[in-house]
Amino acid sequence: MKGEHLGELEELVLLAVQAASGDAYGVTVQQTIEQTTGRAVTLGAVYACLERLERKNFVASRVGGEEARQGGRRKRFFTLLPPGVEVLRRTRDAREALWGLTEANDGCVRTASRTAMATPSTLRRSLSRHRGRRPHRTLHAPRFHARTLACYLARLS
Repeated sequence: MKGEHLGELEELVLLAVQAASGDAYGVTVQQTIEQTTGRAVTLGAVYACLERLERKNFVASRVGGEEARQGGRRKRFFTLLPPGVEVLRRTRDAREALWGLTEANDGCVRTASRTAMATPSTLRRSLSRHRGRRPHRTLHAPRFHARTLACYLARLS
Protein backbone atom coordinates (compact mmCIF):
# COMPACT_ATOMS: atom_id res chain seq x y z
CA MET A 1 0.00 0.00 0.00
CA LYS A 2 1.32 3.44 -0.94
CA GLY A 3 0.65 4.98 2.48
CA GLU A 4 3.10 2.59 4.13
CA HIS A 5 6.10 3.81 2.13
CA LEU A 6 7.97 7.06 2.56
CA GLY A 7 9.13 9.53 -0.03
CA GLU A 8 12.54 11.16 0.41
CA LEU A 9 11.17 14.41 1.87
CA GLU A 10 8.80 12.50 4.15
CA GLU A 11 11.72 10.50 5.52
CA LEU A 12 13.76 13.65 6.12
CA VAL A 13 10.83 15.38 7.83
CA LEU A 14 10.17 12.39 10.10
CA LEU A 15 13.84 12.24 11.06
CA ALA A 16 13.87 15.98 11.82
CA VAL A 17 10.73 15.61 13.98
CA GLN A 18 12.33 12.70 15.83
CA ALA A 19 15.52 14.71 16.39
CA ALA A 20 13.53 17.60 17.90
CA SER A 21 12.00 15.32 20.58
CA GLY A 22 8.49 16.74 20.59
CA ASP A 23 9.45 20.39 20.06
CA ALA A 24 9.30 20.25 16.28
CA TYR A 25 7.41 22.83 14.31
CA GLY A 26 7.66 23.83 10.66
CA VAL A 27 10.56 26.26 10.92
CA THR A 28 12.73 23.99 13.08
CA VAL A 29 12.07 21.04 10.77
CA GLN A 30 13.00 23.17 7.75
CA GLN A 31 16.20 24.43 9.40
CA THR A 32 17.23 20.94 10.53
CA ILE A 33 16.81 19.54 7.01
CA GLU A 34 18.67 22.43 5.40
CA GLN A 35 21.55 22.32 7.90
CA THR A 36 22.06 18.57 7.79
CA THR A 37 21.53 17.92 4.08
CA GLY A 38 22.48 21.24 2.49
CA ARG A 39 19.24 20.99 0.56
CA ALA A 40 16.95 24.02 0.30
CA VAL A 41 13.39 23.18 1.35
CA THR A 42 10.50 25.62 1.34
CA LEU A 43 8.41 26.05 4.45
CA GLY A 44 5.28 25.29 2.43
CA ALA A 45 6.71 21.93 1.35
CA VAL A 46 7.55 21.11 4.97
CA TYR A 47 4.04 21.94 6.20
CA ALA A 48 2.41 20.04 3.33
CA CYS A 49 4.56 17.04 4.17
CA LEU A 50 3.78 17.32 7.91
CA GLU A 51 0.05 17.38 7.16
CA ARG A 52 0.39 14.35 4.88
CA LEU A 53 2.33 12.49 7.59
CA GLU A 54 -0.36 13.41 10.11
CA ARG A 55 -3.04 11.97 7.82
CA LYS A 56 -0.97 8.77 7.59
CA ASN A 57 -0.88 8.71 11.42
CA PHE A 58 2.94 8.95 11.56
CA VAL A 59 2.98 12.25 13.49
CA ALA A 60 0.58 14.06 15.82
CA SER A 61 0.28 17.80 16.25
CA ARG A 62 -0.66 20.04 19.14
CA VAL A 63 -1.05 23.79 19.29
CA GLY A 64 1.27 25.61 21.69
CA GLY A 65 0.61 28.79 23.69
CA GLU A 66 0.77 32.31 22.29
CA GLU A 67 4.05 34.14 22.16
CA ALA A 68 4.24 37.92 22.02
CA ARG A 69 7.21 37.95 19.66
CA GLN A 70 5.17 36.08 17.06
CA GLY A 71 2.36 38.61 17.02
CA GLY A 72 0.08 36.32 19.02
CA ARG A 73 0.20 33.38 16.59
CA ARG A 74 0.35 29.91 18.07
CA LYS A 75 2.93 27.34 17.03
CA ARG A 76 1.87 23.91 15.91
CA PHE A 77 4.21 21.31 17.41
CA PHE A 78 4.65 17.84 15.95
CA THR A 79 5.52 14.57 17.70
CA LEU A 80 6.50 11.26 16.15
CA LEU A 81 3.99 8.45 16.78
CA PRO A 82 4.81 4.70 17.05
CA PRO A 83 3.71 3.97 13.44
CA GLY A 84 6.11 6.73 12.33
CA VAL A 85 8.95 5.18 14.29
CA GLU A 86 8.14 1.79 12.75
CA VAL A 87 8.07 3.10 9.17
CA LEU A 88 11.40 4.87 9.75
CA ARG A 89 12.89 1.62 11.06
CA ARG A 90 11.63 -0.34 8.04
CA THR A 91 12.96 2.32 5.65
CA ARG A 92 16.38 2.28 7.35
CA ASP A 93 16.48 -1.53 7.24
CA ALA A 94 15.65 -1.54 3.51
CA ARG A 95 18.34 1.05 2.77
CA GLU A 96 20.95 -0.85 4.80
CA ALA A 97 20.08 -4.08 2.99
CA LEU A 98 20.52 -2.36 -0.38
CA TRP A 99 23.79 -0.75 0.71
CA GLY A 100 24.96 -4.19 1.83
CA LEU A 101 24.34 -5.50 -1.68
CA THR A 102 26.38 -2.72 -3.29
CA GLU A 103 29.22 -3.08 -0.80
CA ALA A 104 29.31 -6.83 -1.44
CA ASN A 105 29.99 -5.99 -5.10
CA ASP A 106 32.91 -3.64 -4.28
CA GLY A 107 30.59 -0.65 -4.58
CA CYS A 108 29.69 -1.53 -8.17
CA VAL A 109 26.05 -1.67 -9.07
CA ARG A 110 25.15 -4.86 -10.90
CA THR A 111 22.78 -4.61 -13.84
CA ALA A 112 21.89 -6.61 -16.91
CA SER A 113 24.62 -9.10 -17.73
CA ARG A 114 25.60 -7.57 -21.07
CA THR A 115 26.25 -4.18 -19.51
CA ALA A 116 27.88 -5.49 -16.33
CA MET A 117 30.33 -7.45 -18.48
CA ALA A 118 31.06 -4.50 -20.77
CA THR A 119 34.66 -3.84 -21.68
CA PRO A 120 36.13 -0.36 -22.04
CA SER A 121 35.98 -0.57 -25.85
CA THR A 122 32.28 -1.52 -25.92
CA LEU A 123 31.55 1.27 -23.45
CA ARG A 124 33.36 3.80 -25.64
CA ARG A 125 31.38 2.62 -28.70
CA SER A 126 28.13 2.87 -26.78
CA LEU A 127 28.97 6.36 -25.52
CA SER A 128 29.85 7.62 -28.99
CA ARG A 129 26.66 6.10 -30.40
CA HIS A 130 24.51 8.13 -27.98
CA ARG A 131 26.48 11.37 -28.01
CA GLY A 132 24.31 14.34 -28.95
CA ARG A 133 20.94 12.66 -28.47
CA ARG A 134 18.91 11.44 -25.56
CA PRO A 135 19.33 7.71 -24.95
CA HIS A 136 16.10 5.73 -25.02
CA ARG A 137 17.00 3.77 -21.88
CA THR A 138 18.75 4.56 -18.62
CA LEU A 139 20.91 1.50 -19.24
CA HIS A 140 22.76 3.35 -22.00
CA ALA A 141 23.13 6.69 -20.24
CA PRO A 142 26.74 7.97 -20.24
CA ARG A 143 26.64 8.47 -16.45
CA PHE A 144 25.84 4.78 -16.00
CA HIS A 145 28.66 3.75 -18.33
CA ALA A 146 31.19 5.89 -16.50
CA ARG A 147 30.34 4.05 -13.28
CA THR A 148 30.48 0.68 -15.01
CA LEU A 149 33.86 1.56 -16.53
CA ALA A 150 35.19 2.60 -13.11
CA CYS A 151 34.02 -0.71 -11.61
CA TYR A 152 35.52 -2.68 -14.48
CA LEU A 153 38.88 -0.95 -14.11
CA ALA A 154 38.80 -1.41 -10.34
CA ARG A 155 38.34 -5.16 -10.80
CA LEU A 156 41.33 -5.32 -13.15
CA SER A 157 43.69 -3.75 -10.64
